[in-house]
Amino acid sequence: HADDPRAGRPAAVAAAAAAHLLRDEGDGGTALLVLARGAATALDEGPGPAAVADALPTLLLACHLAGREDLWRPFDDALARLGTDVPPVLAVAARTLADPARATRADLGRLDDLVTAVQTDADPVSVVRVAAAAAPAGRLAACRPALRRLAAGGGVDRAAALAARVLLAQDGFAAGRWDEAGHTAAEAVREAGRLGYRLLALPYGDVLALLDAARGDEEAVRSRAGDLAAAAAAHGAGLAVHLAAHARGLAALGRGDYDDAARHLAALGPTGRLAPHAPVALSAALDVVEAAVRTGRRAQAAALVAALRRAPT
Repeated sequence: HADDPRAGRPAAVAAAAAAHLLRDEGDGGTALLVLARGAATALDEGPGPAAVADALPTLLLACHLAGREDLWRPFDDALARLGTDVPPVLAVAARTLADPARATRADLGRLDDLVTAVQTDADPVSVVRVAAAAAPAGRLAACRPALRRLAAGGGVDRAAALAARVLLAQDGFAAGRWDEAGHTAAEAVREAGRLGYRLLALPYGDVLALLDAARGDEEAVRSRAGDLAAAAAAHGAGLAVHLAAHARGLAALGRGDYDDAARHLAALGPTGRLAPHAPVALSAALDVVEAAVRTGRRAQAAALVAALRRAPT
């Protein structure tokens, strides 16, 4: 019944438990299973789509951190069952964050509308969710003013302010503002440690590892990439495997060891195509192309370039 206080309760309980796991225990795989079962139970028991929709952003995050194509099925199933009750930001993020290489022009048009609206949005959670959806689609710079406001006013919502900082660090790296990116990411790492967001701190380590690779600091890359790989093994965070592989591959390209670069970047997926549900494979695509060309695999490099040209992002 629509006014039944129990409606959607399994999803709410699952979201709370999964958020605790993601923050304190750092087990993305367990969080994903908890959320998937809670959402499915809530949908099976009847009304409560709003509660399920509220739980799905955490499920989206758990799937993103897990970094495996097969683990997206619970999210896709819950999204399909909600139908028209899916919030607009979640509907767009389900395309641009979950599988950016396959987002359509219509998806990107809806994203552009959300990015425009977020400039005057005072809700910290909305700002972070829109910016996170915008990042893989190359639209993070447009969210910069809203993210800076949020990061500067972190006392209101520390978790959202922390997320804003990592997005600003990613934006700074992409735009070539490396000193700013490094300072922002290092500050965010310290804050994540204080708040207990161990698993959610992974992207900060990625920005720092990429900065070290771009600057040719081999020892720092080995250390940070090792930390990412250890996190992947300990917490079921497949995304960290890709982040570490990109940093190691970029470092190898910088020192001219193209065979080593190709070996590391192969972890991102087949060279000749954009792997599904692999946002790092999209952001690292030009590095993969360079490694393929330098190691004599020109046909695979050409196929990947063609796939990039077909992608609307």
